[in-house]
Amino acid sequence: MYSIKNRHLIPKDSSNPQDKPKGLRNVLSMGLVSFFTDFSTEMILSVLPLFLVGSLGVSRAILGAIEGSSELTSYVFRMFSGALSDKLRKRKIFIIIGYGLSTISKPFFVFSSGWFDAFVVRATDRMGKGIRTAPRDALIADSVSESISGKAFGIHRTIDQMGAIVGPIVAFAILQTMDIRAVFLLSLIPGAIAVTILVFFVKEVAIKKLSNTTIFENIGGLFKRNKPFVSFLIVTGVFSLGAFNFSFILLKGSDLGIDQSLIPI
Repeated sequence: MYSIKNRHLIPKDSSNPQDKPKGLRNVLSMGLVSFFTDFSTEMILSVLPLFLVGSLGVSRAILGAIEGSSELTSYVFRMFSGALSDKLRKRKIFIIIGYGLSTISKPFFVFSSGWFDAFVVRATDRMGKGIRTAPRDALIADSVSESISGKAFGIHRTIDQMGAIVGPIVAFAILQTMDIRAVFLLSLIPGAIAVTILVFFVKEVAIKKLSNTTIFENIGGLFKRNKPFVSFLIVTGVFSLGAFNFSFILLKGSDLGIDQSLIPI
């Protein structure tokens, strides 16, 4: 497209944010999906360690194994869902499958009678997260011009984190009159709202045809061409070695005498 300036035809800047007026609406819709999903997830995570250790009698070592293996499942599925999404040039279907799987699986904690039941539910939830994460981030990037991609991801992340704050507050409120299993069941409500918004308000964005290189070739090329990114991975990896699952902090709070109904707060 061209604009007239000083009597000359000048190509219109293709990176202008106005080229994608609907882009930020897509980002906001995706933010609301993440808000309600995090709302649902953090309702559960704020009470799950107490349920596993206190109600099901799971040892802390098994709790750590459940959480660690579930997170591993998430990261493995991120890699392959992202690659498959690129190959098929489709984002939304993977996002729907991922969010839908997490929403449906989490209330099944109600029926857990042992550590293996809980592990299957937790792993399924994280599988859903793994399937949706890479295509979701790609959809956000595809929805806006590169010049405002930082703004887009900042908006999405902020709305997402608001859900992580609201979830434990609601779990706390539920525990004043009901038990932990009620939290699991009621987590279905915000999860269902998230999937509804995703289906009806988040729009697929056309993406250009990508190269036919394999995922391993792409990874190799990334390490060869982008030294700052490699440095970032090394620093992140060092800090990750000192990280541990937040479930143990909640258990420590309980050990120190904090009432179970206050743990989510």
